[in-house]
Amino acid sequence: MLLPIHAKQYKRKYSDVQLVDRKSFCKPCTRSGIIAVFTCFLLFQSWMYFVLFATPQPELQDSGHHVHVVDDPQAVRKLMIERSMGAQVEKVPAQLLDTTRNQRVDLVENSQKKTPGKEREQDYVKKDRVYGVAPSDYTKYTDGFSCTGHDNQQVSVTFEMVNDDYCDCMDGEDEPGTSACGHLGRFFCIPEQKSLIGHTVNDMVCDCCDGSDEWENPANCPNSCEAMNMAQKKHQDILRQGKELRKHYIQQGEAARMNGEPWHHSDAFYPLAKNCLSRSQAGYLYRLCLFKSMEQSKNVESHSLGKSWRWIDENKLGVLSNGKMCPGGPARETRVTFECDIKDELVSVSESERCIYSAKVLTPAACV
Repeated sequence: MLLPIHAKQYKRKYSDVQLVDRKSFCKPCTRSGIIAVFTCFLLFQSWMYFVLFATPQPELQDSGHHVHVVDDPQAVRKLMIERSMGAQVEKVPAQLLDTTRNQRVDLVENSQKKTPGKEREQDYVKKDRVYGVAPSDYTKYTDGFSCTGHDNQQVSVTFEMVNDDYCDCMDGEDEPGTSACGHLGRFFCIPEQKSLIGHTVNDMVCDCCDGSDEWENPANCPNSCEAMNMAQKKHQDILRQGKELRKHYIQQGEAARMNGEPWHHSDAFYPLAKNCLSRSQAGYLYRLCLFKSMEQSKNVESHSLGKSWRWIDENKLGVLSNGKMCPGGPARETRVTFECDIKDELVSVSESERCIYSAKVLTPAACV
């Protein structure tokens, strides 16, 4: 398109002016503008790269949790992120999930760790108590110790590594109060003075009378130690009285031998064998004549559940075998278990296997 110079009165005045094509006139300007824009874009891109990748990133904060990476040649702690208390795994940077041996990811609460037991303000580990450990071993854990790691290298276990929900030691020694080491760990119940396998910690089963092994949900395990202690005291009273009665049973057996009566078993069982014990259960009548026979009857029908005696564990377990044959075999038999009490009583009978019965007898003869 030509520049608008049309008036005749201006024709002579501008006759020496050459008409110019607009497109030709603007070409140099267009090139300069493109170069300027492109240069600005490159500068902006360089600045963004510096901001995003060259500037140190702040620590990740998430709902009171602090994620940090520390060097640890022993193992990788990816599992700690997955099992952490309340942390969102998807918010953790991908580089923290690296599974190389030289990296460990720790997730620790800024405030206190999630606490076991009924007093939630306590920590997993305190200077005066290490959770899941016998009191005699507290000093070992607070002072630190060495163990063999999963790569067969020695690991120096510091106080902070105890009960951190990560299994550093091959034998699970560093995790007495958690289930991180599975069947390798050992949790110590203080009231009962007994050890539990590590995977039973927080498994929704109350193994310790004080509920200490279920510290994640203490309300599910009310303290039953008092009731247990009362039951133990009752058992001890029964044992004490039963032992006195057993002495009288033995005297009766010795007297029978002196009078020439044939007797081939422990003298303590002599009075029990002189009288048969009976029990009605589930519509059947069971009759046990110790060392002789076991019968099961209903209405007019009767079956022998054993008639040949042998001891398996003297004073505790014996068997009456060669009873009536079951259809297709085998012959019926009864396994008799003896437990201490102050009276003689047949307290239960059950068919534990096909044609094999189990009977429980309470008697002072078993109070040893």
